[in-house]
Amino acid sequence: MSAYIVVRAAVHDAEGMEVYRDQVPDIVKKYGGRFLVRGPAMVLEGDDDGRWLVVLEFPDMDKLNAFWNGPEYSKLRALRQNYSTVVSIAANEYEPPSK
Repeated sequence: MSAYIVVRAAVHDAEGMEVYRDQVPDIVKKYGGRFLVRGPAMVLEGDDDGRWLVVLEFPDMDKLNAFWNGPEYSKLRALRQNYSTVVSIAANEYEPPSK
């Protein structure tokens, strides 16, 4: 079952984030992940603070956790935290109840 990371990101220093943006796609790919969404989002309802939306898909929660907790991403996450404010959420794919 696929697992997803949903991120809302406010970047405070675009130049500082360049290393992160350049390196993270290869690390995502290494763990079987892929970007589904990466950029500004259109708000359909409610208030918004202008953060970008990022959605990553991984084959399963084990791969997602291996990515998130792995040494490569941990270093980049620490770098990213210097230049942005982020809310990250992980969730499994919806599986409807069987009838």
